[in-house]
This record gives sequence, structure tokens and C-alpha cells, in this order.
Amino acid sequence: MDVEAYEIALSDSTPDDVTLLPFSQVLQDLDIDKNWRTDVLGAIPNNIVRSLNAFERVSLQSSANWSLLDPAVMAIVLEKSIVDETKCSLNSIILCDEYRGINTNNFTSETPNSEVVYKLNKENYKKFLLEIFSAPENNVKASQETA
Repeated sequence: MDVEAYEIALSDSTPDDVTLLPFSQVLQDLDIDKNWRTDVLGAIPNNIVRSLNAFERVSLQSSANWSLLDPAVMAIVLEKSIVDETKCSLNSIILCDEYRGINTNNFTSETPNSEVVYKLNKENYKKFLLEIFSAPENNVKASQETA
């Protein structure tokens, strides 16, 4: 992580500008059973899911669960119902010494600079994943061509 860039991004931000999704919340709230990932999501018969299955082949074998940050970030941006609770925070990052890279949150600050995702809805997340990965691929191509 580039801690200096993190500090710069948060230095003049507001909760309307910055939403933070801690990986700890993804692990806690969106911890999806590997069987659902392989047997339900992974069974969708299209090129995108086949590619996803190929890319994740090794990581899926070595884990009992499926909890990835990137799909969770995509999902909360596109589907607000996945976020059940947020808290405003004065968020910062330690730049020096052995604590370098550790985030700090002050949830009682009168001058918060970010909104931190605090609780996620696993069922809405799974529903969203099924909907987005089941969408006809030709619709994706058509929307890219008109952009």
C-alpha cells in the first residue's frame, strides 16, 4: 500500500467524497462458502464465469471460503442495498515507525473525512453477483460499443 498516497487522498476529503471498505468487513460479512462460489456462481454458463473460474482455480482449491475485496468494492458501488450500515470517521494512516500503514479511525470526530462501511448484507451481495454475472454477454458488448 502506498501510505503517502492514502494520506494525501484523505487529507481534504469528506464523507461524501470517500467511502472506505475495510477488508475485515468483507471477511466478516461476505464470507461466502466455496461450494456456493463453485456450484452456484461458478455454474453460470458464460465466457465471463468460465474465465473467472480459470483465474481462481488455484485459490479456490486452497480455501474453504470465497472472500475477495475487489468484487465487494465493485458490488457496493453498483448496488447500494449490499451496504447495511456505514459510520462517518476521521480516518488516517500512520506514516512512520513500526506502525507505518496502520489505519486509524475516530468515529466520534466532529470533522469526519470518510464514510466507513461497517456492515454488509451477504444475501444481497450474492443476489447481485448472480444477476450481474448472469447478464447476457451481448448486452455488455452493446453497452461498450455505445459508450
